Amino acid sequence: MQTLTDIYIYPIKSVKAISQPAAIVEEKGLSFDRRYMLIDLDGKFITGRTHPKLTQVDVQFSQKKLHLNAPNMSALTIDPELFSSGRLTSQIWADKVNVQHCHVDYDNWFSEYLQSPCQLVFFAKNSKRYIKNRETQVAFADGYPLLLVNQASVDLLNSKLN
Repeated sequence: MQTLTDIYIYPIKSVKAISQPAAIVEEKGLSFDRRYMLIDLDGKFITGRTHPKLTQVDVQFSQKKLHLNAPNMSALTIDPELFSSGRLTSQIWADKVNVQHCHVDYDNWFSEYLQSPCQLVFFAKNSKRYIKNRETQVAFADGYPLLLVNQASVDLLNSKLN
């Protein structure tokens, strides 16, 4: 028998994870997981693969707001009450997704931090993205709503790195 030992969510794709004692599983994945994402000015998604500094952004919840901290940056609070009503088309892998633009101040913060123009977007209630060959949705995760990893696999990988 296996025991679930850790649950992590990434409210913004590629920022530091938040450990959770429990989580609600929704069709699109864990509640609050990868509902925000950065895109470049052409609408293409940005991740820690292309912008490693993104993985150094710390995020915490407080009610419906997100509080961000990053090296050499002032703190940023993301408040959904201040979101733009603007809609954008983003591209994540081969999928085109209609998303909600968050706020120009958030764009400026991330653009300054990453030293690259970008925009913060939100997977809104009317956003749609389906798993390939399925009628099940996924938000901004790479391919599927949930990722499970067992400890034996992590231990083996870590042993190969030494």
